[in-house]
Amino acid sequence: MKAVGLLSRELPGRARLSILTIVLLIPCTLFCRTSETDRALGFDYLTFKGEKTGRTLVEMYFQVPVYDLQFVKDEVGFVARYKIDLHFENADSKEAHSLTYRDEVKIQTLGEKNDLGAHLIRIPLALPPGLYHAVVKFVDLETDRETTLEETFVASDYGGSELKISDLELAASIVPTNDRSGMVKRHLRIVPDLAKTLTSSRDTLYIYCELYNLEPTHAAEANLFHARFTVYSRSGQEMKTLEFDYDKPGDTCTLTVGIPLAELRSGEYILECEVKDLDADRTSLRRTSFRVRRNANWLTDVEFSKLIKKLSFVATPKELQKLRSLPVGNRAQALTEFWAKRDPFPDTRQNELRNTFLSRIDYANHKFVNSHGEGWESDQGQIYVRYGEPTYIDRYKTDLGLKTVEVWEYDKLDRKFYFLDEHGFGEFRLLNPMDSQDFKFSF
Repeated sequence: MKAVGLLSRELPGRARLSILTIVLLIPCTLFCRTSETDRALGFDYLTFKGEKTGRTLVEMYFQVPVYDLQFVKDEVGFVARYKIDLHFENADSKEAHSLTYRDEVKIQTLGEKNDLGAHLIRIPLALPPGLYHAVVKFVDLETDRETTLEETFVASDYGGSELKISDLELAASIVPTNDRSGMVKRHLRIVPDLAKTLTSSRDTLYIYCELYNLEPTHAAEANLFHARFTVYSRSGQEMKTLEFDYDKPGDTCTLTVGIPLAELRSGEYILECEVKDLDADRTSLRRTSFRVRRNANWLTDVEFSKLIKKLSFVATPKELQKLRSLPVGNRAQALTEFWAKRDPFPDTRQNELRNTFLSRIDYANHKFVNSHGEGWESDQGQIYVRYGEPTYIDRYKTDLGLKTVEVWEYDKLDRKFYFLDEHGFGEFRLLNPMDSQDFKFSF
């Protein structure tokens, strides 16, 4: 199958970096529409080969929800100001670095606030290869409201002579350009997809990466490398493969591709890029993950029934029965209306209750053990989805020391829930029975 927008070009020289251990280059910003899959504050990073020997170029991306900032009156309209404090430490050398990025957003009327997209920021850093722990603090400077994220990342080592592939950058779009403003590199305008999610409105996965240490040859019928892009399901099933042969423009090059994936259903997937230098018989491999989230009209009857079961946390029995009886083509619109009725703050771009519900489901699936289903279906998962994080968690052993008890206490409910791990595998069963109030979703 033919790929979309396939490009391969020689890398121009990178901007010269300072001899300091850390180099902060000029940050780039871009306003971009966000999808409902995006987090309130998005953060991601990508690594590429640095210009200076012994340095890795780390591109840090931030997605700032400027529509949630506090705007105040100024001379010509309204302005919101924020800052990002970034602190990171090398796990081996313990060398620590800090920097602060400040910016502001101006509008003429408050009515423009809800029309704002996300503020995408790229901050390139030159770091020695290694493992780093980063703490990101986002501050609304008008209200002093803070959001803190922590992330551990690896600045990959691109030194040596082996064939290597940079991180795979997933993008909402990649377009050739001669402009140098915004998210532009190597004459390409790349809008990063920090959520790494395909939705019903976008079914092409765009990828950007760089190749290092190819071995060009002057042979008339050689000088080729082979690239293979494969999408796998989480279970390892091969879903789609694209393969191409390219002329080598030099020892380094960029590689971009758009893979049509309209046939993929909702779920989590793995993207694998394998490059083979056909003359040197050397191979390199890179992987990353992404998600597909289609609207309800894409779901099978079994998948839709499972979704209805999740909605039992927030829906009335009458609403659940109505949703079950809907024709396939009406499901997406009905769910949109279902959540719109429950939007606690209709004037904002986000549906805060829906986002809270989905984040609790996601957390429960990753956190809680359930041998008979997903994490949200476990006893602990059901309590967590309804009420969120407990105020206190106490854990202790039973008298014989063979079983573990967890006690979750919620101050706002004046309730405690007792869970027992009977078999020692981390699967906890609720001990105290639930009453009628325990079936209400708490936001």
